[in-house]
Parts: sequence; C-alpha cells; structure tokens
Amino acid sequence: MSAPAERAGVIHDIGYRRYAGTRVGRRGIAASLLASGVLAVFGFGRSGRAKILPFVLLGMTLVPAVVQVGIMSFIGLDADLLNYAGYNSGSSFLVVLFVAAQAPVLFSRDLRSG
Repeated sequence: MSAPAERAGVIHDIGYRRYAGTRVGRRGIAASLLASGVLAVFGFGRSGRAKILPFVLLGMTLVPAVVQVGIMSFIGLDADLLNYAGYNSGSSFLVVLFVAAQAPVLFSRDLRSG
C-alpha cells in the first residue's frame, strides 16, 4: 500500500474580520445601496471634475421647470406655459445622457483599472 500524499496547501490569515455590527435586514440593505448609489452618481467622494457633469445635467433639467413655476406665480397665470408632455419630451434627452454617463459608476466599482 502506498503512503498518503502530503498536502501542499497552506492557510494564510489575510486579516479578514467578522462583522460585529447590528444586522439591519432587507430594508436597511436597500437604504444603504440607495444612499451609496446616489452619492456615487453625483460624484461625492471623487474629484471635482466628476461632479461637474451630473450637476450640470440636473440643473439643465430642473431650470426650465423652476422658471416656469416662477413666471406662473409672479404673473398669476392659471394655464401652463409649457405642458407636461412638452417638458418631458424636451428634457428626456438630458435624462438619457445623465443615465448613460452614470451607469458605469453604478455597475462597476473599479473604473480605473477595469
């Protein structure tokens, strides 16, 4: 009978620690993912250049609505200057551009080295 083969594998302690915090459940997980996603999309925690595009696109999308509400309240109009369908079709390109620019941030955590 042959001798048993020696095992060549070695277990290395690479410093992982067990989680000692409270378990928050599904609602806490969803809230944490939402918060970290919003922070990542708007560039918080990154350079100033990463913040420019999201905030410019957000401003370009919101400024027409704010101006319309301001004009309507100042003049006292009851009718809309720009209906909802017209505003939606006008700003949809900006929303698509925003989503296309920020999708890699949400789906890939390592954008520099891939």
